[in-house]
Amino acid sequence: MKKLHFFQHYFGLLLSTYKLFFKAARILTAFVFLLAPIQAIPSVFVVNAGQNVINDVSNHQNFVASIIIWLIATALTQLLPPVATSVQSILTDKLTGFINVSLMTKSQYLPSLSIFDDSSYYGDLKMLKDDASW
Repeated sequence: MKKLHFFQHYFGLLLSTYKLFFKAARILTAFVFLLAPIQAIPSVFVVNAGQNVINDVSNHQNFVASIIIWLIATALTQLLPPVATSVQSILTDKLTGFINVSLMTKSQYLPSLSIFDDSSYYGDLKMLKDDASW
């Protein structure tokens, strides 16, 4: 029962995180979600095309088409991870900015600035701001 509660809590937090990502940058978030499974596809083509090249060479057939497919798939395998990492870092920066702006917006509803004199509140606020990217 405790594990079920843990997983429910975990998936609740995960859903909240995804909602924050979509609020911060909808298009980038959708792109990251699409790019993640797409990264696996060229690896399959690399293996398959490599096997086709070997088969074509061993059967003394024309292997130019298989080599071209292999080269394209290999290039995609090498290019997609840095693109995904760049897009994820941009999304992280957008989320960090969104959280910081949200914190500033919420602070305008404070009745006074005396709340900042409370060291525990100020420490929590500073931790949220500093660790927003994490």
